[in-house]
Amino acid sequence: MLVIDKIKLYYKPSEEINTYALGHRTVIVTHGLINSMDADMIKGVLAHEFGHIASGDSDLKLGISVSNSILMIFALIINFIITFFSIVIGLATKKVSGLVFGKILGAIGVFLVTLVYGIWTKIGMLLVNATSRKDEYAADAFAVDCGYGANLYTALDALDGVKAKSNFFSLLASTHPDTVDRLAAIRTRLEGKA
Repeated sequence: MLVIDKIKLYYKPSEEINTYALGHRTVIVTHGLINSMDADMIKGVLAHEFGHIASGDSDLKLGISVSNSILMIFALIINFIITFFSIVIGLATKKVSGLVFGKILGAIGVFLVTLVYGIWTKIGMLLVNATSRKDEYAADAFAVDCGYGANLYTALDALDGVKAKSNFFSLLASTHPDTVDRLAAIRTRLEGKA
């Protein structure tokens, strides 16, 4: 259950037209959003953001960010250890060939750790984006169920002037589904409630 009096609402003096849930129970609203939408549209957008908070989406994203930071630090430590031991191996042999071998070994180790970390990060990003797109539909449904679906529909419709579908690769990199698809899902849910 969502407890509205526990949500902190913050204003951001940015001309970007945006609002977003952040952390455990914080919603940021930009100046650009306030200036570009009427009160009913803003209610719909806020209901959507409250949907993210109610389902814990922003908590999950915060946890993923912290986990990625820890993983990056871990990869840097491993790279440092590999580099250190490759230098020690090279110096222990007291030969030029040993120094070269140590440098090659160190370079291969650092390359492999960096490669694995890069692949892990890219796969994680694709999975997070897919989950985020699903979460957007759920937050839209929350707004509809709270009685602000028509308001959200109007706001999304006003924001996306192109109404064009994204290609497959741009959608993979996106945290939000196509607005056309979101509008259709909202419309379907509103019709189901009528």
